[in-house]
Amino acid sequence: MALAQDTGANGPQPVFDVISVKPRAAGRSERIESYCAPEGRFITHGTPLLWSIKWAYGLNDYQMSDAAPAWLNSFDTWDIDAETEASVTEADCRKMVQALFEERFSLRMHSQIKTVSAYALTLAKSGPKFSRSAGKVTINGAIKKAASEREAPSGWTTARLANYLASVRGVQRPVIDRTMLEGAYGFTLTYSIADGDDRPDIFAALSQQLGLRLRAIRTPIEMWFVDRVDKPGAN
Repeated sequence: MALAQDTGANGPQPVFDVISVKPRAAGRSERIESYCAPEGRFITHGTPLLWSIKWAYGLNDYQMSDAAPAWLNSFDTWDIDAETEASVTEADCRKMVQALFEERFSLRMHSQIKTVSAYALTLAKSGPKFSRSAGKVTINGAIKKAASEREAPSGWTTARLANYLASVRGVQRPVIDRTMLEGAYGFTLTYSIADGDDRPDIFAALSQQLGLRLRAIRTPIEMWFVDRVDKPGAN
């Protein structure tokens, strides 16, 4: 099924030529994400639809309200396959996935600026203890990559590190990148994840291992709220 085209001031928007939305079959164990790679193919099998929505709208984890329906953040709900014959940019593909959710799931959202408690990721007095390189990112012994990435990237931006830190034990609030560092960096980070763990907590680990620090702040954040979303029928 092709989505209707947007014929706005910038001309027709690319659309998916074929879309399949099916309830997750019982007993299926594989989980797949492929966000418009290669070309214009979008796949999510068994992973939370909220992950795809945040990608489509370019949202960090902390920008999504916790009030979203629980089934959006559950595994093994719907499998989605969508593709187009044309080669599209990532920006276009994000808009195409937005349109998919708006049409097939009746998704409606709004944003609101809220001032919240957060952390600023900044440089420690010692300065960064890592340099730009093509190295991988290793955290607590594991090479890190997103489920949608086929291979681990050659380094992270500090903005990506900030988004990761927002959900780490002991932080669990928005983290804003204020390091002023550009480019991608490879690094290794090891920190405590449980009581009794003899590794340093995340605050000490950042300072000792990476030359970074988290500073408590109050800051305005663009938060997004789900106004409506419906469970679709299969096609």
